[in-house]
Amino acid sequence: MTMKPTTTGTPSNKLHHILVVEDNPGDICLIKEVFGTYPHVYWHFVTDIIQAQLYLDQMPPYHLASRPSLVLLDLKTPLFPGHSLIKSMRSNAHLKDIKIVVFTTSRADRDKAICLEFGADAYIEKRIELKEWTKALETALTYLSAPPFPPREALVIPTVDSGHVFDPDGISDVTII
Repeated sequence: MTMKPTTTGTPSNKLHHILVVEDNPGDICLIKEVFGTYPHVYWHFVTDIIQAQLYLDQMPPYHLASRPSLVLLDLKTPLFPGHSLIKSMRSNAHLKDIKIVVFTTSRADRDKAICLEFGADAYIEKRIELKEWTKALETALTYLSAPPFPPREALVIPTVDSGHVFDPDGISDVTII
């Protein structure tokens, strides 16, 4: 499924294609609802790693697919974990420069370490609260116009837990390499 962008202005008028690898219908609906009219962005949705790999390789049924500027990857997908797509993309000369942002519910240090070791540009934890979830996704979208290694300050979003806000060097939602 593809959602076309609106034509209102943005800091960059470059057209971006984002491939979202997400199997949770609720998260897909939230992305569509909150960011569906994000200017100059085409959203493409697949639900597993096999579909994502077919899309990236422009194999049927995605033979006319556009090259994405960003892959927004849920780590816990059916059939294969998201780690496998990161490793595959980074070992492919035609795909290795596409930005990969892992957007997941996993808080496991091991998952984060593997994603970053395999070459993910960022690891962002999905939040339960809509406001925090939206902020986390907005952070992922900063990769559309940012250099490969954006400044740390631009990527850190405070975590709210039991009424406390943690500093970025303590507990944060975003990890960059």
